[in-house]
Amino acid sequence: MPNFNIALPALIASVFLHVLLVFVFALIYLPQAFDGRNVIESYLPDDGEIEAAELFFDDTGHEGAINFVTEIPDSAVQEQTVFEPLTDLGFRKQSETLSTIGEAASYANLAATSESAAGGFSGRTNKGTLLVKGGGNDASERAVALALAWFERVQFPDGSWNYDHRLNPAFATKALDPARDVRLRNARMSATAMAILPYLGNGYTHRDTSKYKNVIRDGLNYIKKNAVRTDVGISFCEPLAKSAEMYHQGIVTIAVCEAAAMTRDRELEALAQGGIKYICWAQNEQGGWRYLPHQAGDTSGFGWAFMALKSGQMAHLSIPQTTIQKAKNFLDAVVSVDGGTRYGYTDKKESTEGYEGTTAIGLLSQMYIGCKPDDAALQGGVEYLTKSGPDPLRLYYGYYATQVLHHLGGERWQKWNAVMRDALIESQVQTGIETGTWFTEKDHLPNGGRLCCTSLATMILEVYYRHLPLYKETTSRAEFPLD
Repeated sequence: MPNFNIALPALIASVFLHVLLVFVFALIYLPQAFDGRNVIESYLPDDGEIEAAELFFDDTGHEGAINFVTEIPDSAVQEQTVFEPLTDLGFRKQSETLSTIGEAASYANLAATSESAAGGFSGRTNKGTLLVKGGGNDASERAVALALAWFERVQFPDGSWNYDHRLNPAFATKALDPARDVRLRNARMSATAMAILPYLGNGYTHRDTSKYKNVIRDGLNYIKKNAVRTDVGISFCEPLAKSAEMYHQGIVTIAVCEAAAMTRDRELEALAQGGIKYICWAQNEQGGWRYLPHQAGDTSGFGWAFMALKSGQMAHLSIPQTTIQKAKNFLDAVVSVDGGTRYGYTDKKESTEGYEGTTAIGLLSQMYIGCKPDDAALQGGVEYLTKSGPDPLRLYYGYYATQVLHHLGGERWQKWNAVMRDALIESQVQTGIETGTWFTEKDHLPNGGRLCCTSLATMILEVYYRHLPLYKETTSRAEFPLD
């Protein structure tokens, strides 16, 4: 009969040693298994669809190694680096034809016209004339100033913002109208970008000498600290917010690209290029984007991703021409058959009545691709928007439609602007802890809460200088080249 009193200690020691070895090997090899291509579908309903225009968030995320991007050091904030064309960053493929964006041969031309290129950012730092000419006034600028002050008040100590701003210790439960979907609490990089964008739109950066310099710097640092490097680019979506990943990716990439373009900060340029790379990788074969990487696209999700690419172009980043061509194919697939004046949500059949928001996104995107101002389909689409009219309670629609009308200018813009501008000024909160904010029940915006509403409303009131008009006769066209 075996002596268990003698064998048992040795058995225990052996088991412990083997468990320890398994744990060590797991630490070594498991992080290398992540290749950035695992699209987790478990958060979709059984039919694989999510209700149109509603953002839902799930607790499921990518597994694997997480490599955090370094912060912007204080010394770098002060240092003015020389802006040069970006290096490849592992983005380009030998077999892929690229547009001229970011190419060394064409960069000199882009740089030479960067202050006057149509659609650019230079108006933000020289906005006086543009404000008056475009239809802004002292009251609209006061409204913007109140909004920026509110964003500063609700910033968290770690530099971030949250769609549920009640979580800020300074506000506690006193705050009104936070994001109604509590899962939006997990999308803090996206919320941070939504708060930073109005500062950038007003010309403030982390390198200026304004009172908001540190506010912006801390927000950018939060994004950089939490961004996730993968072999297919840089992801700006927290693991617990993956069910609307591409919305968050687009929003944050826009902010990072704008900050990079305005400051020529080399660290931000690399971060922005990584975000662009991820968006290009995530594009569906039919050219769209939606909630998850490679998911068949819808016009709403497309809008954020495509505007990120446009911001990347204005930051002189590399954009594959094939990405833009596929995006054009998606737009052509959702435009109506009645002369191409309206855009549906996922296909042509939907592009009838009630699609003002998706039509505005489609028209603005076509403008950036190179649609001429006298194009019959563009003019018909704008006529459809003007008949619907501006609605200050439909901020998502208004955000895109106001840009479309502003780029075209003329009498239709003047009428649109007078209504939209004055209605936003009138509806802004003027008293209490939410002074400077907006909130609406329309366009599914309660999901994003008061922070999202205030961001969109503020950027609408910055439209006069946030982007230079696309169709100025004295400037070169800054469209995406397709040939």
